[in-house]
Amino acid sequence: WVNAAVPGVTVTVKPEARRHSIEGSRLKSSSASRYGDVIRIETENEFSRDGAVLYFSNGSEEAVDKGDSEKYFNDSERIPEIYTRVGEKALSINGLPLLNEAARTIPLSVRNRIAGEVTMTFDLGYYYGQHAPYLEDRETGAFINLLHENTYTYTVSETGDNHDRFVLNFYLVSTDLETPGADETDAGSSISIKSLSGKVLVSMSPELAQAENAMVEVYTIDGRKVDALPVRSSRTLLFLPNEKSVFIIRAVADKVVKSERVIYSGK
Repeated sequence: WVNAAVPGVTVTVKPEARRHSIEGSRLKSSSASRYGDVIRIETENEFSRDGAVLYFSNGSEEAVDKGDSEKYFNDSERIPEIYTRVGEKALSINGLPLLNEAARTIPLSVRNRIAGEVTMTFDLGYYYGQHAPYLEDRETGAFINLLHENTYTYTVSETGDNHDRFVLNFYLVSTDLETPGADETDAGSSISIKSLSGKVLVSMSPELAQAENAMVEVYTIDGRKVDALPVRSSRTLLFLPNEKSVFIIRAVADKVVKSERVIYSGK
């Protein structure tokens, strides 16, 4: 669709402008997406589907700019619509500056005019950013690492536009904490880390647990240490800080290390 920003504008598309391939075309091609960090979002129910695009690139602005596209809302009430917003402006394509901060939250808006289930699918085929994206459903508490699981199905709890239920959280990846150092060895199966409802259980082999420097550390996703416990036995139970976030659990003993990310949605 074409949206004229000022009155009195006409657009003419001539027959000779038709193309059956990218070569010679003046239109934007999706192949150019590989030059930006792009996330394509699709929402689908039993009747139809809708889509939106979020991308980060040099030259893009926080405000609405020429790389953005306004949302064209459908007439059919059966279509489960998805979009982002800049102020009160609804966008189907939203370009933003490159992510430089340690964490960023971007709301996702949905419009559902019939009840039922809707599946969100996130295409990260052209996303190369250093930030890990997580989908958060603030109604159910679901917190999903989209690099590991790219679909999420939710039930429409209320019809109409909802700007507060879903957000995308971007956290800078702390790779130095998640991989063994130059003088360290990966623990493999000798250390296991399991989390449930704000608690983390770290199990070590008896040999490692007896090491004098055996320690379990808790970091935020941006590398800030928030807790550390000495290992006293082969099992160490710790409680995560009561904040909605992604944490890195790092267990170390005699230069043997294992790190895992855990997600806590808070109480």
